[in-house]
Amino acid sequence: MTAALALFLLAGPLWAGSARLQLPKGAAKAEDSLRLWLGRQDSLRRTVDEAAQSAAPALVEDGLKDALADAPAGREALLERLPGLRRPRTPVCRSLSDCAVPPLALDVEAEEPVEPAVRELLRPWLWLAQARGQRMKVSAAPAGDRRLLEFSIPKLGIKSATVSVAPRPLGGVRLRIDRGLELAEVYSRERAAAER
Repeated sequence: MTAALALFLLAGPLWAGSARLQLPKGAAKAEDSLRLWLGRQDSLRRTVDEAAQSAAPALVEDGLKDALADAPAGREALLERLPGLRRPRTPVCRSLSDCAVPPLALDVEAEEPVEPAVRELLRPWLWLAQARGQRMKVSAAPAGDRRLLEFSIPKLGIKSATVSVAPRPLGGVRLRIDRGLELAEVYSRERAAAER
C-alpha cells in the first residue's frame, strides 16, 4: 500500500509536466490544473519571447520624447505603456452567465507575464465545457511555431482551436484564438443550451 501511495504522489507532478492536459471536472480544480500546467510549459514562454523580439518597439527606435511629441492625441495611450502608469487589466468575463461573447484576442504588455492572459482567454471555454458536462483538453504547440497551444472540447464540436501569438508594433504580444467567428458561433449555441 505504501508503494501505491508513493506512485500516486509521483504521478501528479509527472502528469502536470506533460505536453497534454485533460482538465478535471469542476471549474476550480480545472482552473488550478490549467494554471499549474501553464507554469510548467517552457515552450510557451520561448514562443512568446521569440514573437516579442521579432518586432522592435517603435518607441525604442524613434526615441520616447519624439514619439510623445509627434503624437499629442495619443499621449495618454503611450504613457499607459510605461511601467507603473498603466491600469491593471480587468477580467473580460467573470462567469459564463455574464460572458455573452468570449474574448478571442488579448494584448499582453512587454514585461507582463503571459500565463494569466492565456488563462483569461481559455476561462470562458472551460466554463462552457463544465456547464455542458464535458472536459476540455489542452496541448502545447510545437516549439518554434507562433502557436502557443491548442484546446478542444470534442463533444461540443471544437476539435482543435489554436491560441497563437503575434508581436505588437509598440512592444508586447497579442494572443489570439484562431477561427474566431466559427468558434464564437459554437460558443453562443452551446452557452444558450447550457442556460436552458
